[in-house]
Amino acid sequence: IPFQALSICLFLILAPTSMIFILWHNFNMGTWLLAMTAFCIEVVVKVLVTVIIYGLFMWDSHCQDGLWESLDDWVYYIRAAGNTVEFFFAVFLFFNGGWILLFESGGTIRACMMLIHAYFNIWCEARNGWTAFNKRRSAVAKINSLSDATEEEIRKHNDVCAICYQDMTSAKITRCRHMFHAICLRKWL
Repeated sequence: IPFQALSICLFLILAPTSMIFILWHNFNMGTWLLAMTAFCIEVVVKVLVTVIIYGLFMWDSHCQDGLWESLDDWVYYIRAAGNTVEFFFAVFLFFNGGWILLFESGGTIRACMMLIHAYFNIWCEARNGWTAFNKRRSAVAKINSLSDATEEEIRKHNDVCAICYQDMTSAKITRCRHMFHAICLRKWL
């Protein structure tokens, strides 16, 4: 199954890249060519982000035994970078559509499509991204405020993390005196 999924991802990278190459060599630059290029780049960025995150999870499960503390951070930053690129392309496409509306072949349908695009691809994405950023910042601050368990406390606890069911070599102690891996708490929150 991983081979099939990776081959589809490879196709989703090569097909838009080839399409950009063919279009730019056979057509003069125009607003439609810029829009097609932006759509193709967005597809490639989404697929690359997905493949990189998949690779990180595979590396974590095979090389780190699922206990890589920074995995969640890396996944968050890679997704944030991909979403930022997609957001800028959405803004570009909005202005590209505005140019077409005002100076090329405007119309009521195009204006409605631009409003829909602006709402769903720009406003909603920016709002969701900001909400996710604030939630993550709050969760990290809460977890960092918890005290670390000492080796003696972990030995005395003599149990696994109740979230991932793995042995604990390091742990955070909650206010109610439960112990969890910090990475597990971050994922849970």
